[in-house]
Amino acid sequence: MAEDERRDAQPADEAVKADPVREAAPTPEQVADWREKASLADEYFERLARTQADFENYRKRVRQEREELAAFAAERLVRGLLPILDNLERARDASDTADHAAWRQGVEITIRQFQDLLAKEGVEPIEAVGKPFDPRQHEAIMQAESESQEGTVLEEFQKGYRLGERVLRPSLVKVAGRPVN
Repeated sequence: MAEDERRDAQPADEAVKADPVREAAPTPEQVADWREKASLADEYFERLARTQADFENYRKRVRQEREELAAFAAERLVRGLLPILDNLERARDASDTADHAAWRQGVEITIRQFQDLLAKEGVEPIEAVGKPFDPRQHEAIMQAESESQEGTVLEEFQKGYRLGERVLRPSLVKVAGRPVN
Protein backbone atom coordinates (compact mmCIF):
# COMPACT_ATOMS: atom_id res chain seq x y z
CA MET A 1 0.00 0.00 0.00
CA ALA A 2 1.34 3.40 -0.92
CA GLU A 3 2.00 6.01 1.73
CA ASP A 4 -0.73 8.31 0.40
CA GLU A 5 -3.24 5.50 0.77
CA ARG A 6 -2.11 4.79 4.35
CA ARG A 7 -2.56 8.42 5.27
CA ASP A 8 -6.05 8.39 3.82
CA ALA A 9 -6.82 5.29 5.83
CA GLN A 10 -5.76 6.81 9.16
CA PRO A 11 -8.43 8.16 11.42
CA ALA A 12 -8.85 11.97 11.57
CA ASP A 13 -7.31 12.25 15.07
CA GLU A 14 -4.07 10.66 13.95
CA ALA A 15 -3.83 12.97 10.92
CA VAL A 16 -4.06 16.03 13.20
CA LYS A 17 -1.31 14.69 15.46
CA ALA A 18 1.01 14.01 12.47
CA ASP A 19 0.52 17.50 10.95
CA PRO A 20 3.55 19.64 12.03
CA VAL A 21 1.63 22.89 11.48
CA ARG A 22 -0.94 21.89 14.07
CA GLU A 23 1.52 20.83 16.74
CA ALA A 24 1.14 21.86 20.35
CA ALA A 25 1.37 25.48 21.52
CA PRO A 26 4.86 26.98 21.86
CA THR A 27 6.72 26.30 25.04
CA PRO A 28 7.26 29.11 27.56
CA GLU A 29 10.96 29.11 26.62
CA GLN A 30 10.08 29.69 22.97
CA VAL A 31 7.72 32.53 23.89
CA ALA A 32 10.40 34.11 26.10
CA ASP A 33 12.95 33.78 23.27
CA TRP A 34 10.55 35.44 20.81
CA ARG A 35 9.83 38.26 23.24
CA GLU A 36 13.57 38.79 23.78
CA LYS A 37 14.16 38.94 20.03
CA ALA A 38 11.25 41.36 19.61
CA SER A 39 12.66 43.51 22.40
CA LEU A 40 16.10 43.54 20.72
CA ALA A 41 14.50 44.45 17.40
CA ASP A 42 12.68 47.36 19.06
CA GLU A 43 15.93 48.49 20.70
CA TYR A 44 17.80 48.35 17.36
CA PHE A 45 15.01 50.29 15.67
CA GLU A 46 15.16 53.00 18.36
CA ARG A 47 18.97 53.21 17.99
CA LEU A 48 18.58 53.56 14.22
CA ALA A 49 15.98 56.30 14.61
CA ARG A 50 18.23 58.17 17.08
CA THR A 51 21.24 57.78 14.79
CA GLN A 52 19.27 59.13 11.84
CA ALA A 53 18.09 62.10 13.90
CA ASP A 54 21.65 62.74 15.14
CA PHE A 55 22.97 62.62 11.58
CA GLU A 56 20.30 65.05 10.34
CA ASN A 57 21.15 67.42 13.21
CA TYR A 58 24.84 67.10 12.30
CA ARG A 59 24.11 67.98 8.66
CA LYS A 60 22.11 71.05 9.72
CA ARG A 61 24.87 72.15 12.11
CA VAL A 62 27.58 71.76 9.45
CA ARG A 63 25.49 73.70 6.92
CA GLN A 64 24.97 76.51 9.44
CA GLU A 65 28.68 76.57 10.36
CA ARG A 66 29.63 76.82 6.69
CA GLU A 67 27.26 79.74 6.19
CA GLU A 68 28.65 81.48 9.29
CA LEU A 69 32.23 80.87 8.16
CA ALA A 70 31.50 82.28 4.70
CA ALA A 71 29.82 85.31 6.26
CA PHE A 72 32.78 85.82 8.61
CA ALA A 73 35.27 85.54 5.75
CA ALA A 74 33.31 88.06 3.70
CA GLU A 75 33.05 90.40 6.69
CA ARG A 76 36.80 90.24 7.28
CA LEU A 77 37.51 90.98 3.63
CA VAL A 78 35.04 93.87 3.51
CA ARG A 79 36.54 95.37 6.68
CA GLY A 80 39.92 95.28 4.94
CA LEU A 81 38.50 96.91 1.82
CA LEU A 82 36.86 99.85 3.59
CA PRO A 83 40.10 101.83 4.26
CA ILE A 84 41.08 101.31 0.64
CA LEU A 85 37.72 102.64 -0.51
CA ASP A 86 38.20 105.64 1.79
CA ASN A 87 41.56 106.36 0.18
CA LEU A 88 40.14 106.04 -3.33
CA GLU A 89 37.38 108.50 -2.44
CA ARG A 90 39.99 110.92 -1.06
CA ALA A 91 42.00 110.55 -4.27
CA ARG A 92 38.91 111.27 -6.36
CA ASP A 93 38.09 114.36 -4.29
CA ALA A 94 41.71 115.57 -4.41
CA SER A 95 42.07 115.08 -8.17
CA ASP A 96 40.38 118.41 -8.86
CA THR A 97 42.56 120.46 -6.52
CA ALA A 98 45.92 118.64 -6.30
CA ASP A 99 48.76 118.43 -8.75
CA HIS A 100 48.96 115.21 -10.74
CA ALA A 101 52.19 113.95 -9.15
CA ALA A 102 50.73 113.98 -5.62
CA TRP A 103 47.48 112.51 -6.88
CA ARG A 104 49.33 109.70 -8.66
CA GLN A 105 51.37 108.98 -5.54
CA GLY A 106 48.17 108.69 -3.49
CA VAL A 107 46.66 106.27 -6.02
CA GLU A 108 49.85 104.17 -6.00
CA ILE A 109 49.73 103.96 -2.20
CA THR A 110 46.11 102.85 -2.41
CA ILE A 111 46.98 100.19 -5.00
CA ARG A 112 49.72 98.89 -2.67
CA GLN A 113 47.19 98.76 0.18
CA PHE A 114 44.86 96.76 -2.02
CA GLN A 115 47.63 94.37 -3.10
CA ASP A 116 48.71 93.91 0.54
CA LEU A 117 45.14 93.05 1.55
CA LEU A 118 44.86 90.51 -1.28
CA ALA A 119 48.20 88.96 -0.28
CA LYS A 120 47.02 88.78 3.34
CA GLU A 121 43.96 86.85 2.11
CA GLY A 122 46.18 84.45 0.15
CA VAL A 123 45.62 85.95 -3.32
CA GLU A 124 48.76 86.04 -5.44
CA PRO A 125 49.36 87.47 -8.92
CA ILE A 126 50.28 84.95 -11.60
CA GLU A 127 53.72 85.57 -13.09
CA ALA A 128 53.42 85.70 -16.86
CA VAL A 129 55.90 87.79 -18.87
CA GLY A 130 59.02 85.81 -19.75
CA LYS A 131 57.55 82.57 -18.37
CA PRO A 132 56.60 79.51 -20.42
CA PHE A 133 52.96 79.59 -21.51
CA ASP A 134 50.79 77.47 -19.17
CA PRO A 135 47.16 77.05 -20.33
CA ARG A 136 46.11 76.42 -16.70
CA GLN A 137 47.29 79.90 -15.71
CA HIS A 138 47.41 81.90 -18.93
CA GLU A 139 44.87 82.61 -21.64
CA ALA A 140 46.48 83.38 -25.00
CA ILE A 141 44.64 86.13 -26.84
CA MET A 142 47.44 86.98 -29.28
CA GLN A 143 50.43 85.28 -30.85
CA ALA A 144 53.63 86.80 -32.20
CA GLU A 145 56.20 85.09 -34.39
CA SER A 146 59.47 84.27 -32.66
CA GLU A 147 61.69 81.22 -33.09
CA SER A 148 63.95 82.00 -30.16
CA GLN A 149 61.16 82.48 -27.61
CA GLU A 150 58.61 79.97 -28.86
CA GLY A 151 56.03 79.10 -26.17
CA THR A 152 57.03 82.04 -23.97
CA VAL A 153 54.69 84.77 -22.77
CA LEU A 154 55.78 88.03 -24.40
CA GLU A 155 53.22 90.48 -23.03
CA GLU A 156 50.49 90.54 -20.38
CA PHE A 157 47.27 92.43 -21.11
CA GLN A 158 45.45 91.59 -17.89
CA LYS A 159 47.04 90.24 -14.72
CA GLY A 160 45.87 86.86 -13.50
CA TYR A 161 45.42 85.82 -9.87
CA ARG A 162 45.29 82.63 -7.87
CA LEU A 163 44.14 81.80 -4.37
CA GLY A 164 46.43 79.06 -3.13
CA GLU A 165 46.62 76.60 -6.02
CA ARG A 166 43.28 77.64 -7.51
CA VAL A 167 43.29 80.09 -10.42
CA LEU A 168 40.80 82.87 -9.78
CA ARG A 169 41.43 84.53 -13.13
CA PRO A 170 43.96 83.53 -15.80
CA SER A 171 46.36 86.10 -17.22
CA LEU A 172 45.46 87.40 -20.69
CA VAL A 173 48.70 87.18 -22.65
CA LYS A 174 50.53 87.37 -25.99
CA VAL A 175 52.54 84.21 -26.69
CA ALA A 176 55.56 83.69 -28.95
CA GLY A 177 54.99 81.11 -31.66
CA ARG A 178 56.70 79.66 -34.73
CA PRO A 179 56.95 81.89 -37.75
CA VAL A 180 54.66 80.82 -40.55
CA ASN A 181 56.62 80.07 -43.75
